[in-house]
Amino acid sequence: ERALHRVDERLDELRAHLSESGERSLGEMNSVSSPDVDMSQIIENARKVIHLAMNTKGESTFIAGDLSLADLFVAPVVFYVSLTPDFASLLDIRGFPDWWKDVQGLKSFQDTQPNLG
Repeated sequence: ERALHRVDERLDELRAHLSESGERSLGEMNSVSSPDVDMSQIIENARKVIHLAMNTKGESTFIAGDLSLADLFVAPVVFYVSLTPDFASLLDIRGFPDWWKDVQGLKSFQDTQPNLG
């Protein structure tokens, strides 16, 4: 029960962070092709969210302990980010490379990857 309470607290923190930065991030994403966009700020926002998710995960394999909607929601986003040059700047976040490797190893993830060409 205590671990579940910890997960609930972390998810509340993640929701709060996303709602605080959501509108700004969506606006930034809509204008990524603009030369006025500061990609370093977008990457920093992504790092904050991933860091919070990895702190929630702790030593568990997945974000909420067992495989959950949290992992299944984040994994497709990370997949598309992994196709960009900016992905490498996320790999130094503690726990993230292992989480990503574990997610990529899931049969369901492998079976549902988009056909990009």
